[in-house]
Amino acid sequence: MAKLQNVLAHNASRLRMVMGKTQKQIAVMAGVSQKTISTLETQDSPISPRLATLEAVATSFKLHPAILLLEGITDEALTDREVGIMIEKFAALPAHRKRQIIEMIRDYHALEEAGKKAG
Repeated sequence: MAKLQNVLAHNASRLRMVMGKTQKQIAVMAGVSQKTISTLETQDSPISPRLATLEAVATSFKLHPAILLLEGITDEALTDREVGIMIEKFAALPAHRKRQIIEMIRDYHALEEAGKKAG
């Protein structure tokens, strides 16, 4: 598992590039400095971003901040606002429902992997 700050840096940079924006444009949209965006996108930065910065950047793209912290997320999912809605709904579920959904996802991935090996 990658260091969370590096996942954030990678996703923030990818999101900006997918959206075709410069660091300066993102800074203006988020109401922060260009240096803040540069630091946010720096792997192994000695400076951890503030939660308010993370929220401002995500909000400027109308995305849930948690999306920027998901390791291995695809470009398509990174820019999909529905993913944020699903995260919020999942977070509001009772613990036993969360466990059921997680188990279903694990089963699905196991079937996918078995299909790849067989095919």
